[in-house]
Amino acid sequence: MKKILNEWKMFLLKEQQENQSMEIFKKNLKTYRGELKNNDHTTAVFNGFMDCRRAKYLKGKNNEHEKWNFQRGSGKGQGRYTMEQWEKLKQDVKNNGFKDEVFCVIEWDGDKIIGRVYEGNHRIRIGCQLEMAIPVEIKFFGRAEDHIEYGIFDYDFLTLIESGLVPSPTTDRG
Repeated sequence: MKKILNEWKMFLLKEQQENQSMEIFKKNLKTYRGELKNNDHTTAVFNGFMDCRRAKYLKGKNNEHEKWNFQRGSGKGQGRYTMEQWEKLKQDVKNNGFKDEVFCVIEWDGDKIIGRVYEGNHRIRIGCQLEMAIPVEIKFFGRAEDHIEYGIFDYDFLTLIESGLVPSPTTDRG
């Protein structure tokens, strides 16, 4: 009985943390007007940082998460770089931080909402290997941001939003 009670407490604590994360995310989401399911309309933007433990599950627009020596869910690999180039790049990021954000798009695919990394698959691996927060810009299209908590939303981005994003301290909440 005690074990069941402890598991229930952990479940409730996780649920509370996810709700707080979702509230923080929504509060820091810059929104625009746009038509539902119209992927030509940018309707929201989030700028902040991703937790590498969640970011490594995101899929690339052109399946980069499965190319070279990358594997989805793993932060290992150096992609199209030689090991020497990779180590030099990692050292530069370690010393100077990331120069560019990872760019992600969340849009409609029929009646489902998918999220993909358009630019920055290598940056995600570097962030994972250095255990650093990864800067990100996420653009939502066609009011996809209004459907986050429904079963049609991309699961990997849902878990990222629920517990793997931190807003940028300079985010303009317009």
